[in-house]
Amino acid sequence: MLGKERKKLKDVDAFTILDYIKTSIEILMNMKMDEEGTNDKKNKQKNKNNNEASSANLISDSESMRSMDEPPKDYE
Repeated sequence: MLGKERKKLKDVDAFTILDYIKTSIEILMNMKMDEEGTNDKKNKQKNKNNNEASSANLISDSESMRSMDEPPKDYE
């Protein structure tokens, strides 16, 4: 199979072969960029969820601090 491919490529112009290589590299680069874009979207969503969870924790912490400052309503 490799021998057949070599015979075919010997008959092809060198510029055509270079164009094949260039096209293959461009395809691989686009695939890599798409993969990174997908990973970036996942990471951004994960960070957003973590930030929302942290914000929720901050609110609950401040509410618990408020209850420490004020006496319970049972004692009023």
